[in-house]
Amino acid sequence: MFKMSLPYNKLSANCCTAILKGVAEAASLDTCVFTAHTFCKSGVMVGINANINPNVIFCLGGWCNPNTFWSHYVTHMIPSTYTDLLFDVLAQSLCNSDNNDEDESSS
Repeated sequence: MFKMSLPYNKLSANCCTAILKGVAEAASLDTCVFTAHTFCKSGVMVGINANINPNVIFCLGGWCNPNTFWSHYVTHMIPSTYTDLLFDVLAQSLCNSDNNDEDESSS
């Protein structure tokens, strides 16, 4: 993947994107669905849970609007339904449910 030597160089946004894309590909994830942005919220929370000052994360992440950072990326807990939102599970299960109802009514 990417080899870094001491002292570690600052990672550019493009380099971070390439690393995350490589990780998604290595995990056989669809990189059209799992983009670098997909990992932002969990990355912020991992940093905060590792006792990194949120203001440092804000500055390093290059956010311009503190309201966006605090209201969208900082959560007390990542909801268990977060991946359901990514995969649109509710819409798929409703669609499957409708198809099952049609199958049962035709028999």
